[in-house]
Amino acid sequence: MKRAWIVVTLLCLICAGALPAFGDDQKMDKETYQQQAEGTLKGLEQKMDEMKEKAADLKMDAKEKFDQEMMIMKEKKEAAERNLEKLKSATGEAWDNAKAETQKALEDLSAQYDKMMSRFKNR
Repeated sequence: MKRAWIVVTLLCLICAGALPAFGDDQKMDKETYQQQAEGTLKGLEQKMDEMKEKAADLKMDAKEKFDQEMMIMKEKKEAAERNLEKLKSATGEAWDNAKAETQKALEDLSAQYDKMMSRFKNR
């Protein structure tokens, strides 16, 4: 009986020490991902600004097409920002879902940027 009590006590101490450590790792992962996502978004915002500067030299028909594409890009950027805000306050399974949505939104934004760059690069 005494041995069982010692084993139970040791298991409780081990688990009590492991759980906060797991929580800290998970928190760090959340913070790391959030920082990476914010960095990706800021980088794409800078690229959008550079693209706008270059678009000033486009001819009228190309400028109209550029403006249409830029509106789509702005919508995708806003979606990424909304998802990033959800990510900041989400926990548990909701965080996993928010992370997937944020990742998808960032990928969509990046794909739109690449599409625009390839289309307007040669003009």
